[in-house]
Amino acid sequence: MAYPIDNIPQTKEIGDKFLNTEYDAIIASILELIKNLGLVAGSFVPAVAPGSALPTGEGITAGKAMILQEGTYTQSSGNIVVEPNHVVIAVYDGTSWAADADLELNADLSSYLNRSDLELLGSVDIAPYLQNNKAITTQGVVVPGNGYASFVEVPIQGSTRYTIYGIKNPIAASSKSYVQLDTNKNIIAGTAGPITSYPHVFTSHANARFLSFTAKEPSETDSDSITNAILYKPSITNDPEVVSVNGYKIIDEVSRNKIITLSDPTSVVNLSEYLQDNTALQTSGAIIPGASGYKTVVYAPIRPNVKYVLYGLRNPILYTAKNIAIYNDNGQVIVGYNKNIGIYPYFFTAPSDAAFVSFTVKEPSETDNFSEQNVMLSNVTSKIAGAMVIPESKWAGKTFVSFGDSITWYDGRVYNTSNVENPKIAVGYVSYMRNLLRCNVDNQGASGYDMPGIRTIIRGYANYANVQAATITSGANDHRKAVPIGTLQPIGGTFTVTTFLGALQDSVEYILNQNPNIRIYLMTPIIGYYNESGTVDVPGPYKGEPVLSVDYVNAIKSVGELYNLPVCDWYHTVGINSINRPVFIGDKEDIPYYLHPTLSGYKRMADVLIPFLNNF
Repeated sequence: MAYPIDNIPQTKEIGDKFLNTEYDAIIASILELIKNLGLVAGSFVPAVAPGSALPTGEGITAGKAMILQEGTYTQSSGNIVVEPNHVVIAVYDGTSWAADADLELNADLSSYLNRSDLELLGSVDIAPYLQNNKAITTQGVVVPGNGYASFVEVPIQGSTRYTIYGIKNPIAASSKSYVQLDTNKNIIAGTAGPITSYPHVFTSHANARFLSFTAKEPSETDSDSITNAILYKPSITNDPEVVSVNGYKIIDEVSRNKIITLSDPTSVVNLSEYLQDNTALQTSGAIIPGASGYKTVVYAPIRPNVKYVLYGLRNPILYTAKNIAIYNDNGQVIVGYNKNIGIYPYFFTAPSDAAFVSFTVKEPSETDNFSEQNVMLSNVTSKIAGAMVIPESKWAGKTFVSFGDSITWYDGRVYNTSNVENPKIAVGYVSYMRNLLRCNVDNQGASGYDMPGIRTIIRGYANYANVQAATITSGANDHRKAVPIGTLQPIGGTFTVTTFLGALQDSVEYILNQNPNIRIYLMTPIIGYYNESGTVDVPGPYKGEPVLSVDYVNAIKSVGELYNLPVCDWYHTVGINSINRPVFIGDKEDIPYYLHPTLSGYKRMADVLIPFLNNF
């Protein structure tokens, strides 16, 4: 929708006041707000001057809006106060005016962005100025200090706003200080002192030409503060930040639709099913059950090479027992990605081999559930040039129902003792659907069921009116029990539901008759193996066949072709074979079958399934 600038009073005046010749940038931000609020240009009325009463009466009806500059605006139901360097969009509800959106100018973005984003926006190259075993005193003097590390005499500009970002524990560590120096590298009076806030934001003295600050102190046992330290100077000096729009935080660095949405619900990882009571996480990455008073998110799936932010925890800087670890798809800790959470919010980019993350949410000294209720792990969805953009999902917010055997059922359950992954929790393909497609999934998987048994669950399911898509898979138990393939019948025919094809056709038609708008996806089984030694033979036509028969795969494909349904061929595309089977299938060697995926196996399945569901 177009919003002619002439129809929005005060935009040019506000733009001239705050951005001078670049007033079009603030107009773009205001227009972005208008769209978020659902307003139209004709809703706006001219604003009154600061200090005046907000208008009522003729022409002021529900839905009218105005743009307010800094100042106080009075009304009987409560004044609206616009802070310095802010503009507010106020909307009339028919009774009174309310500030529905607040736009801050010259906002510092460093507390919301990670290192790579800051580098794009204008960081200072501080690496050449690192001096190990040197500290800055609160008087600004550089002194020897074993175990300290400081950046000394970094060139800066006068009267410029900077942010010191990425150093660990600056609030708790009183021995981290900074100082500004003039052209002759003399200390400028009043500019030396401890770093007491994080990120540390300051405007340099008019005569400042150099900056020194302590990054690391002896109590830190790693080099994170050195490698992560950054001195950030906005490359665009008037970066507006949308403080709130209907409860959502949006940051608009350059005011031209380049938006990061940290609290967008579609980018938030669903943590609830991975939160375990009385479980702790060591800095080594080891999961410790039976740890009273702790709560830990265990093996939440994440995507490699994606930027995340962890926030909502209570005082992670002050609580030394809150840790984080990232694991590969074999559940092994990735070296260098297991550590204490010493920075808040905690930003990280998942490495290329990342599959899961665990982190401490609550420790025993916390007497309430604040951290559990507020913790969030979110993709940092960014449209900054060079930053990764999280793909949109057409299934975001929609609901699936998934039918299948134990491979479906296992999701979110502790692996059986017969599986090498025990006592870990299975992160099945259903979890990947929830987190990567950002959809709801009603898991109707049933352990031990074959296709005729799954059909009974499908016919007994009562919520088809409220789902948008269904997935069906079977095959492992059908081969094990020698369920006959049967014969493909015409649509609407008579089906022998004790056969594989008859049960699958009957299931498809039943779902479509309950809700013809449902999108049905068929999935073949992954390859499976049967070890007949020491157990009853696999009966029927598959007696002596140690590999799950491709007959069931072809049967599913034939149903998909008949009903024009997409088929995900896990059997041929996941890449499991007799050589790598122990890596991706977790049933122990003394078990008469090898069918159930390891965490790595589920990850492989998801790698195939997620693009398939998004593309069809």
